[in-house]
Amino acid sequence: MNGLETLEAIKSADIDFRIILLTVSDNEKNIVSTLRAGADGYLLKDMKPEHMLEKLHQMVNGHVVLSKKVSEIMVHGLHEEHRRHHSFHLQANAFFVFCHLFCY
Repeated sequence: MNGLETLEAIKSADIDFRIILLTVSDNEKNIVSTLRAGADGYLLKDMKPEHMLEKLHQMVNGHVVLSKKVSEIMVHGLHEEHRRHHSFHLQANAFFVFCHLFCY
């Protein structure tokens, strides 16, 4: 059972406690899947011990915690998603203008 499967099993059992993943995976899909499944944090194992301890204290105090690299990956992914979405709308608008000018 991997971390995501374990998280899903705990969440489905309706056990009330906070869950944080400590992993080496900085894959955006893994991060998003884990957070969508209800993780309260996602930390990478390459963090300095004092930063990890700080994040654990934040989590105990009710915060969702991400390592710096994970935060950067998520922001980059959101920016890319926004650019793709915006690009699609520009292409759709250009097609509409083209059809309006040349299809009638």
